[in-house]
Amino acid sequence: ARAAMRDLLRLGSPAALQSGSEIVTWAIFMTVLVGTFGDVALAAGWSTLRYVHVSFMPAYGFGIAVTSLVGRHIGAGRHDLAADRARAGLWMTVGYMTACGLQMRAFREPMLSVFARGSNTPPEVADEVIAIGKVLMVAAALFQVFDAVGIVFASALRGAGDTFWPGVLTVVLSWTLIVGGGWALVRYAPGLGALGPWIGASAYIVALGVLLGLRWRRGAWRSIRVLETPAEEAARLARD
Repeated sequence: ARAAMRDLLRLGSPAALQSGSEIVTWAIFMTVLVGTFGDVALAAGWSTLRYVHVSFMPAYGFGIAVTSLVGRHIGAGRHDLAADRARAGLWMTVGYMTACGLQMRAFREPMLSVFARGSNTPPEVADEVIAIGKVLMVAAALFQVFDAVGIVFASALRGAGDTFWPGVLTVVLSWTLIVGGGWALVRYAPGLGALGPWIGASAYIVALGVLLGLRWRRGAWRSIRVLETPAEEAARLARD
């Protein structure tokens, strides 16, 4: 039981840290950084983020499948099949999120109108929300492919037991680019308005996707042993 708990903590703690860091930094991004520019900018940001959620939540479903399949094939000693399933998951996720990005770019005004033109919203305020949101939607559309790459390779690495490096990378990049970069653009380029924090967040997604892709490609995950062999387990139980 103690060994199982150690394995869970060893593999799960970095992933938990990764998720927690993203939740906190994205909350700061929206409420503090985008919120600096007022309620209209905040409404435009939240409206844009709703469509980002529509894009990445199904992609996380693909990621869960990739984690399961990679872990299964590595457990069977078939690293070639693990790589093949990760590649298939990548193409599926990139295809879906690219389609979402194209729709964000092409139909951003009617999509934003769904949220902006409420029954109690003055038309002039709705027009402002849509005008700001149209710029933010372009930024969101541009990072969809990189978000897909990051989601799939983070999931594949997790399935292979490579959780520490992606966890540290996520924490460093999220605080450096989302919070630090976003704050710097708010402070030193206020003319960008709400787009400034979104540029910082976009830089984070691009950097994370590229670096996780490189991590997978370099193949360090192939030498990771998630579980003990029967002989190792027997020897440990004898010691305990």
